[in-house]
Amino acid sequence: QDSIILLGNSGYSGLSADDTGFGDIIWEEVSLKIKIYSSCARFICRRLFSEYKNIIWEEILADCIGILFAFNKYDTLLAKKLLGITKKGYDKKSRFMNFCIDLGYDAEVLAMRITDVIDRLDVQIKKLISSGITDYYDVLFRLEEDMEAYVDILKGHSPKEAR
Repeated sequence: QDSIILLGNSGYSGLSADDTGFGDIIWEEVSLKIKIYSSCARFICRRLFSEYKNIIWEEILADCIGILFAFNKYDTLLAKKLLGITKKGYDKKSRFMNFCIDLGYDAEVLAMRITDVIDRLDVQIKKLISSGITDYYDVLFRLEEDMEAYVDILKGHSPKEAR
């Protein structure tokens, strides 16, 4: 069955170049790459792993894959910024707030949990890449295998160690 992925022409996650610290032309290019690869990651996960999904995990993972393809490395600061989480807390107009409203989470608690997951992803990605995995979709599949450990953190449970 064919599928179509539509992409808008605004900055990824509604962020402008000024919001990200990139120049206009660079952010336009990077944003498009993140959109393409995060949308593909979302599509793949929904097709292959449809039995259980956590929307917050899905967004974190999709952003992660988009960032990897755009920069050839994972940028935790950008990952947090894309969701609306900053050193000062969180942006009340960001995608992050949708999770709080839709799922009934306390914003400050969820922001800390998401930060923890993103930081742990960074460590796990570095391990995967140093082990010789070079295809970012293979990284996606390996991270998806460890989904329960990350979702436990998002839910406030004690984290299990990722592989």
